[in-house]
Amino acid sequence: MNFTLRQLRYAIAAAKHSNLTLAAEELHVSQPSISTAITELEGLFGQPLFVRQRGLGVSLTPFGRTVMTQAKRVLAEAQGFADIGSEGSDLAGELVIGCYADLAPYCLPQILKRLQLECPRVLVDMREGGFEYLGKRLGEGTLELALTYDLGLPPPY
Repeated sequence: MNFTLRQLRYAIAAAKHSNLTLAAEELHVSQPSISTAITELEGLFGQPLFVRQRGLGVSLTPFGRTVMTQAKRVLAEAQGFADIGSEGSDLAGELVIGCYADLAPYCLPQILKRLQLECPRVLVDMREGGFEYLGKRLGEGTLELALTYDLGLPPPY
């Protein structure tokens, strides 16, 4: 089945407003664009999604209601996919940070507070230690980031 996200977006707007002209105004496209997208979807499914009533707008068929429910899910998933890696995305996951023990009381509270505010879905696992410990853990890949002075770590850090 070949459909586009544009077709789904247009059909959802038509269902929302029960009117092709209002859907077109919301999406800043022409009314024939909305009509064409719906006709194309109906052709793909082989049955009507809407009942068109001249002067009264459109209403969903029972099959159309089922399709619109799923279309909303598809668009939500597509938006989530599009947001991956964007500045607007809500970062989530675990971040393992190492910190030189002497710096920890001075640096970590502010860093962790800001990180919690900016990225509340990021779980931070903190490890403190000396240069040798941090260098070894970075080399193993068990730390993703280390806060240290600009000296003391073994090469290549």
